[in-house]
Amino acid sequence: MRKANTKCDWCNTPFYKRPKQLQETKNNFCNKDCFSSWKLNKSKKTCPTCKTSFNGIKSTQVYCSQNCFKRRVRDTTQRKTHRNKSAGILQEFKELGWDGKCMVTSCNYEKTHDVHRFIEGKNGGKYSTENTFALCPNHHAEYHRGLVKFEIVDNLSIKEIGKGA
Repeated sequence: MRKANTKCDWCNTPFYKRPKQLQETKNNFCNKDCFSSWKLNKSKKTCPTCKTSFNGIKSTQVYCSQNCFKRRVRDTTQRKTHRNKSAGILQEFKELGWDGKCMVTSCNYEKTHDVHRFIEGKNGGKYSTENTFALCPNHHAEYHRGLVKFEIVDNLSIKEIGKGA
């Protein structure tokens, strides 16, 4: 019998492991049963909805069941509210005579639109036809990345005034 040089991470039983193996691995287990128990315990998670403990089948699993997931999604209404406000603004633009194209004067994109507030919500900007514009996804992303700047022409159009940084 060799002299024990490490302890099991699960049951604290002293055992021998080759020095090279000690350097190569960060976890030490005396047998497969200890490793299996540790791994099963490591995968225990707490469901954020019902606060029960469960073993996650996948590493990305967050909720213990579909019911908890659905209940959590129903409880978070912020995204739905934002989506409803955006749809309402687009409808108001149509009533004002908007042709369904990106409101940047040089763009003709008309498939999908992102509603952008010039004065952000955290700075008191509201969802209104005076503060919002329908931009194509490309112009919206360019604006948020600082690649382009806009100037308001009227309620239904904006002009690209220059490239950002």
